[in-house]
Amino acid sequence: MRRSTSSGVVTFASNPGTAPSSTNVSIPSSMVPDSSICMWGIDGSGPSDEIMTKVFGTSPNRQLWIFYTSYSVPGASGSWIYGSVVLEETSNNIYIVDQRLANATASLTYGVQVNSTSAYQVTGSPSLNSLALNDPTRADNMHYTFVQGVQP
Repeated sequence: MRRSTSSGVVTFASNPGTAPSSTNVSIPSSMVPDSSICMWGIDGSGPSDEIMTKVFGTSPNRQLWIFYTSYSVPGASGSWIYGSVVLEETSNNIYIVDQRLANATASLTYGVQVNSTSAYQVTGSPSLNSLALNDPTRADNMHYTFVQGVQP
């Protein structure tokens, strides 16, 4: 089971409960369901905000992209942020892709929460700013990679 929330959290919890608000904190957090991937701190309550999914590649080398489009940064009127959570088949790698930001400084939590006491977050969370600019191409996209086992 997969559920994407309007606050930038993708969860695989069997009983996820209430989706966390856009007000992010460090993980692990009791506000985030177990088995979750966080691009937390975005707000998808606007009329143009969408969560889109697409599979690229062929088995056994596919990637599932969960794309947050035209979201906003809480408290920043006229802002937008685009980003994706990418799940990679075979390697089981997880990527959080920072794609676009305009008219704001973001304050985000990027990471993977295993449960309420165990998580792996990107250094700088929960005040991580987007590294991408407002370029609609992939030229300035940045990503964070989460791999299982011994880290390279």
